[in-house]
Amino acid sequence: MATTNYDLFAERGLRYRRFQRPSRPGFFYGGIPQPQALQGLAQPWTVLDQQRTVILDGSVPLYKLHGSLNWANEQGALVMYQDMRPAFRRGSDALIVPPVAEKETPVWLSDVWTAAEERLAGCDTWIVCGYFLPNYDVALQELFTRAAAGGMLRSVYLLDPIAAPIAARWTNVAPTATLIPLPGLPDAVADLARLL
Repeated sequence: MATTNYDLFAERGLRYRRFQRPSRPGFFYGGIPQPQALQGLAQPWTVLDQQRTVILDGSVPLYKLHGSLNWANEQGALVMYQDMRPAFRRGSDALIVPPVAEKETPVWLSDVWTAAEERLAGCDTWIVCGYFLPNYDVALQELFTRAAAGGMLRSVYLLDPIAAPIAARWTNVAPTATLIPLPGLPDAVADLARLL
């Protein structure tokens, strides 16, 4: 799963570890060496064990292409937290990269981009949810174009309330793939279940 969001919604949905009830696969950060540990407050919070480390042992790679509000550079090393403390302390030292035209992938994020591109290049189906491929995010357009050029990609499902106009943008990125515009979430879930 690749995301351009800095927030922790994907992490919260996938969960840090595999769970049986409710069924969640758990995740790890794609492109970052393993094992991976999150520092900070215990989730759920407890009085006795508030500073434990959580080891990410899930099965879903999560590629955060623009960084994350829970990542920080501390003494030259990437440190990941369970919460968003890097975004709120010392004037915000969260490792994020805004989607601007002048963007160059920083060194600390290059392995994430490389791994995401390799993973996408090996997929025959992409499900794009709410990303309209803005003209100003040239670096990410180039990543998607290179990944699509690998020849594996057959279908791109575009989930967005304005998916039809967005499809024209994705035609330039994935010219050989079939583009399927669908409504945004949650309406598209039933369509995806029927089509996949």
